[in-house]
Amino acid sequence: MANSRAAIAGDADPLLGDVGLNWRWMLALGLLYLILGLAGLAMLFGLTIVSIAFIGVLLVVGGTAQLFECLKCKGFKAILWQMAIGALYIAAGIVVIYNTELATQLLAWVVGGVLAAVGVTRILMARQLRQRGAGWVWTLLSGILSIALAAMMVGQWPVPGLFFIALFIAIELLLQGTNAITLALTARGATSV
Repeated sequence: MANSRAAIAGDADPLLGDVGLNWRWMLALGLLYLILGLAGLAMLFGLTIVSIAFIGVLLVVGGTAQLFECLKCKGFKAILWQMAIGALYIAAGIVVIYNTELATQLLAWVVGGVLAAVGVTRILMARQLRQRGAGWVWTLLSGILSIALAAMMVGQWPVPGLFFIALFIAIELLLQGTNAITLALTARGATSV
């Protein structure tokens, strides 16, 4: 009761801050992540192919626009460099579109790095939430799982395949959704005590 009056008066929980006052938004965000993760699981292979192809198309379009812009820049001293950049974009786009395996491996390294950073961040967050006593275990577990997903992504385990990127991203969205829901419910409990 005292915590709810303190929250109304503007004194937020020292650990959770205003999350207790806005727990419903955090809960809605968690549910959105769960829906996105389930949608990703439903269309794994197609999601990865479309993503890779889209990146390739963006590079080709960007490079083509760069070359057309060069045609308008008479007298520009660095025109050859600008044309080289446009040509490199086009070449990279074509490689991405026609060599999805290479593009997927490179993307796996980038996504793996991001997942590892997210995992470390969650583990650090769990250390802070542990002071509160509730919800920290799931945050810690999701951080450890994110790091495990990153290791599998970079190691191309169990086998290299296009759908693993989408699978791991879908799992990550599910973890984030569950984490947000846990945090929202912990914050709700903190304001209602």
